[in-house]
Amino acid sequence: MNKELGIVIVAGGSSSRYGEKNKLLELIGNMPIIAHSPMKFRNLSPDNHIVIVSNKENLNLYELILSKFIMNNSFSFAIGGNTRGDSVYNGLQYLKNFDIKYVAIHDAARPLASSKLMVSCLDQCIRKGSAVAAKKITDTIKSADEKLKIVSTIDRSTLWAMETPQVFNFADILTAYELVRKNKLSVTDDASAMEASGKEVYLVENKEYNQKITYPWDLPLANFIYNSK
Repeated sequence: MNKELGIVIVAGGSSSRYGEKNKLLELIGNMPIIAHSPMKFRNLSPDNHIVIVSNKENLNLYELILSKFIMNNSFSFAIGGNTRGDSVYNGLQYLKNFDIKYVAIHDAARPLASSKLMVSCLDQCIRKGSAVAAKKITDTIKSADEKLKIVSTIDRSTLWAMETPQVFNFADILTAYELVRKNKLSVTDDASAMEASGKEVYLVENKEYNQKITYPWDLPLANFIYNSK
């Protein structure tokens, strides 16, 4: 991969929807979820700057796990914020110390994003300035009121579900998050921050499994897919 690429892996979530366990410590294959994405990015290009953003309570544990499963790594760590956006911003602030032209932002809870997808996103970012992994919506989408009464059926032909990695020109996404913080905007992904700053954002269609581990029942399917490769 491009040596001017920095990587922010977001691992600061609370796992509240998963239950009492920390989902990033669950195993896929014989390796904790927290280790899958850093290993994949490192194997693609050992020279890239990779920063893991974690809450303070888990930072030392994650560092220990990564040193066990990915020996002789040069990962860096940053403390996350109150929101995902705050955590990404902290990771970007760390990467300011290096000569970074592009940055890939990836959720640690998406452990099975393929190397092919990562490379495709970077290639498109170099051409267009942005690249966000996404899937076309195939389900029927309804809008409902507070009583769960259907209000309307939404045309799905232009709808996409956002995933990660999301790759951008470093200066653009840093400026976007500074704007988000200044105006106290609420964003749920990095593409939203770019949109808020007025930048164009382009998608990369992903047709492979890249599910975010959110609920306990996501784990068996992820293991099945991992073991079938």
